[in-house]
Amino acid sequence: MFEFFRNDILNANTWANGLTIGGPYQPRVTEPNGVTDKPKLRWNMFGATFGGPIVKNKLFFFVDYQGQRQDHPSTTETYNVITGPERTGDLGALCTQGFSNGLCNDPTQQLYNPFNVVGGHGSPS
Repeated sequence: MFEFFRNDILNANTWANGLTIGGPYQPRVTEPNGVTDKPKLRWNMFGATFGGPIVKNKLFFFVDYQGQRQDHPSTTETYNVITGPERTGDLGALCTQGFSNGLCNDPTQQLYNPFNVVGGHGSPS
């Protein structure tokens, strides 16, 4: 017989969830210190084997079973998806300050090509 058991209660929290420390408390989303809760997980694998002789040294039987129960309950995390214009290649909405000569007026919002590095920055996309 065997059992493999994983549960979020026994797991450590992820390092990224610690980045929210000191934030506001939200029941079932964060711990009282602001750290985001661990992802939910319930995973059980179990089974057994049984065998023996039917006719001594001639005929044997062997039976085994293995089962698994795995559940990742839903969480309250927010996931951002790309917008319709972004799916077609229009990333202009990312630059909120507008454009001059094809470049974003706010350099912190300018997209660069990471494969074409010039002077420490990629070339503007």
